[in-house]
Amino acid sequence: MDKVILTSGKISLETPLEIDNASELSTLANDESIGKTIGIRAFPYPYTIDDAESFITKNREDNGKPFIIDWFIAFEGKKVGIIGLSNIDYENKSAHIGYWINSQYRKRGIATSALGLVVEYSKKTMNLHRLYTKVMHNNPSSMRVLLKCGFSIEGIERDSLLLNGTYFDMLNFGITFRN
Repeated sequence: MDKVILTSGKISLETPLEIDNASELSTLANDESIGKTIGIRAFPYPYTIDDAESFITKNREDNGKPFIIDWFIAFEGKKVGIIGLSNIDYENKSAHIGYWINSQYRKRGIATSALGLVVEYSKKTMNLHRLYTKVMHNNPSSMRVLLKCGFSIEGIERDSLLLNGTYFDMLNFGITFRN
């Protein structure tokens, strides 16, 4: 994929991820709170350089079209997290969106700014019609980020995630664009 840089104020997003950033990514992602709040069982902790290299080098294209796009999130020039689109469906013009910020950089509006940039890129550049995601019921910060960026709650999946022996409800969020 070609290099794409999105910026707004102190926030910049850059894709594609480069293998020489594996060490920096592993340090950022080696934050136990990430796996406990994003609702993905497969997010490892501790997060190693091998995990980062695997994430960076995974296949993201099919027949020359990306089905996954991940950006580094930078705040004042320092990488602080990841935001990405996955399951990009060009026929239905939809994609899943996900993001995380290292706990040292939360509560500064970074995720909201980054999400706003990707929402605009998805709508204007990729011509998508819909973005969607799920949020664990115990993650009100992420819910606020989504609501600030125009997402709506579309439903609740009761006890749909079993994580470390505990069931969690997942709230479905989505946004559609009128093109």
